[in-house]
Amino acid sequence: MIWQLLQVGHLQGTPLILAGKMYAELVAWCRHHMLQPGLHLANPEDIALPRCVDDGPGILQILRLHHAAWVEARR
Repeated sequence: MIWQLLQVGHLQGTPLILAGKMYAELVAWCRHHMLQPGLHLANPEDIALPRCVDDGPGILQILRLHHAAWVEARR
């Protein structure tokens, strides 16, 4: 649902972080099957929304970068 809210613009400025190998495989499946010419199921921008990481340190890295950008934008 978060992916969809980001996709349609109802939620902005929030990273969608998916942790674990299965999610990277899910996004790869989506990229392969949903971006086929003529299907119009998704746009490349939609598939680029989730950030796939393997573990907690990967999550923290994305959150730290996102927070730093958020702080900088408020200056």
